[in-house]
Amino acid sequence: MTQTQHKIVILETDQERRDALKSMVSEWGHKPFIFEKASRCLDNLEPLAPDLVISCSLSVDRASRFIHTLQLTGCGVPVVIISDDQAIQEFIETNGFGGVSVLNVALDPIEIQTAINQVLEENACGESQQYCPLIVGKSQEIVKTKKMISELDNIKETVLILGEPGVGKELMARFIHLKSKRQGDPFVKLNVPQLPADFFEKQLLLLEDPHAEEKGVFNAANHGTLFLEEIGRMLVEPQAALLKMIDEAGIFQTVAGEFDIRIIATSSQDLKALADAGQFHKGLFYRLNVIRFDIPPVRSRLEDIPALADFFTDKFCIESGRSHFQLSDNMKDLFACYHWPGNIQELEDLIKRIVVHGAEDHIAKKLRAHKTYFGINDYSKDIHSLAGLSDIKKHLKNLDNISLKKIGNIFLGRAEKKLVKKALESTNWNRKKAAKMLDISYKSLLNKIKEYKLN
Repeated sequence: MTQTQHKIVILETDQERRDALKSMVSEWGHKPFIFEKASRCLDNLEPLAPDLVISCSLSVDRASRFIHTLQLTGCGVPVVIISDDQAIQEFIETNGFGGVSVLNVALDPIEIQTAINQVLEENACGESQQYCPLIVGKSQEIVKTKKMISELDNIKETVLILGEPGVGKELMARFIHLKSKRQGDPFVKLNVPQLPADFFEKQLLLLEDPHAEEKGVFNAANHGTLFLEEIGRMLVEPQAALLKMIDEAGIFQTVAGEFDIRIIATSSQDLKALADAGQFHKGLFYRLNVIRFDIPPVRSRLEDIPALADFFTDKFCIESGRSHFQLSDNMKDLFACYHWPGNIQELEDLIKRIVVHGAEDHIAKKLRAHKTYFGINDYSKDIHSLAGLSDIKKHLKNLDNISLKKIGNIFLGRAEKKLVKKALESTNWNRKKAAKMLDISYKSLLNKIKEYKLN
């Protein structure tokens, strides 16, 4: 029986491993295509239309960028990464990427051939995977969020997503939908602030009238997801109608009701604060606040900016048909020092202008004008929390023996330690960048790391 010849791309920086993989692939009767750089490989994937990509020297950062970009291209080519790096395995598992395999083996020809044959067979008889929005980032908050989402696939409970404008709340809602058993069913989006004031009252009448010819929004979303965008800006009057709809439809009943719908709601405002102030129906708030995600603003997860910048660079290179390229370290440094009032949406817009319109110099000039370590500015808004002043009473018990200098030194040290730690975390422990952010010398930073035992 003649074996089918497959086109296999080998992405490998190490020449010895590259040559070894090429020899193996050729001996197995396949046609190898060799690339040393990921950018050249990505530029040629569409015209080559390979059946498989193999690599065995990708770091976690390079592997994440390469796989994210493959997801963007929608080419559906499977990837086999040969690596014993546990971080790569965790990255694949956390994101739930289909078509990406990690082999924890050395360059053993028999094991590699067996694994590759299995991947090729599965790809030949499998269906093409639906594109799923990507949540990019490796900060603690984002990794925790992605792990939580992976546990929601068979859960019906309502999800509430909170976060500032531009952080990607709708993207996360679609991600949750497409990572669940409902992925093939409707995703019905309602932009709540743009709805007529009587929208939910009319929907309630349709729901209560069994003879109504017009079908309501719950019928449209049945078995799928109803996405209520910016529900915090909903007028007070219709909130009761929406709550009554939800209750009458039996969406939250433990036994199967008439409708099988998961509700995902988002808000840029604090719903609990609105409910406490009487500006949001408390009953509706408790119905929605079952599973909750708080998406942090970009300024509080600086370590995600390089990956986000690479992702959007690749996205607009694909859309504009230009070759993949790497943003300069200087530009990424400027990104790390900007305050991002528009969050991810603003970052995406700036990179689009860089890639599509060549506006890098103009944008760099704009960012330099705002260059400041905003982490310090943000902390200064709550100096009591920063310095740990909540326990100051303990230092004032003996009013006859107060040393203002001693107390000041204690709390100044606390504040300084927190700021140094924040700068190091924000730069992924790049000490030169952290020193630059804190506006101190590299040697001074090293001394403070030692003093505060931050190694």
